[in-house]
Amino acid sequence: QKGKRYRRKELPLEQKESSKWLRSFTKLAEIQKLCPDTMLVSIGDRESDIYELFLEATRDPAGPKLLIRAEKTRNRKLKNAEQVPLWDYMASREVAGELKIHIPRRGPRKARDAWMDVRYAEVTLSPPQRNPSGAPVKVWAIYVTEKDEAEGIKPVEWMLLTTVPVETFKDAQKRVEWYSARWGIEMYHRTLKSGCRIETRQLGTAERLEACVGIDMVVAWRLYHLTMLGREIPDVPCTVFFSDIEWKALCVYVSKNPIPPEKPPSLMEAIRMVAGIGGFLGRKSDGNPGTKTMWRGLQALEIAAEMYGIFTQRGAPPPT
Repeated sequence: QKGKRYRRKELPLEQKESSKWLRSFTKLAEIQKLCPDTMLVSIGDRESDIYELFLEATRDPAGPKLLIRAEKTRNRKLKNAEQVPLWDYMASREVAGELKIHIPRRGPRKARDAWMDVRYAEVTLSPPQRNPSGAPVKVWAIYVTEKDEAEGIKPVEWMLLTTVPVETFKDAQKRVEWYSARWGIEMYHRTLKSGCRIETRQLGTAERLEACVGIDMVVAWRLYHLTMLGREIPDVPCTVFFSDIEWKALCVYVSKNPIPPEKPPSLMEAIRMVAGIGGFLGRKSDGNPGTKTMWRGLQALEIAAEMYGIFTQRGAPPPT
């Protein structure tokens, strides 16, 4: 809607899209009551940097925890005599340690391993100007900055705010690892959208859609699991994921040779063959196959494996 951005500050939180984070946290609190011996943590990007969300997360010590990446443009003030901005205060802290994180490929940006300086501190955030009577919020801040800036690449700079105590560098390192896992969560949801195409389902009722999404979630997890295996253990035999019929059908389909090889290919070789069936070109600049081409290739492989099984397991000679 035209002019929506300028009216945004005047709207109550319930009428903003960001209210979805509060609804999500409320649902998580219901699950937390069913799992009192397990700590549940809601992880969000800069869109979820909302004062009301932190306020809700600090009300119940037995409730779920929060780990949010702060929005730099807000640069909220700390509740102290000087009212120092959060980012300025954390930048003035001594470096507690350094750690290496893997930054995945995104668009033209190549994947890389980056060394990060880590600072952390317990801070008290002042309420925003729109809610001056609100209570201050006590959280732990973890400031992560990339050590060596590569030319042409924007360095990583994270300000993580969490309600989970951070009392040592190992605690801070663990929270950074939690947030880094968000990339995998995003890839999983991208698989649901682009591979399983859950947003295009037209099943008439919520119950039917829920059942369908339940199946799609298992399919998306299997596809994501295969992608991660290919990156972590690419040289193992592909039998860690594919059945005998599947990898033999794959080799026969790709090579056009009715006799499969005696030994199974490596997992990465099999993945690239599957992705090739799904439209992956395998150029030097293409990197590793994405979930979309893998999804298409696995669909074709399912049919090929079924036909291969019909011809080989029922006594029929392989096609010549």
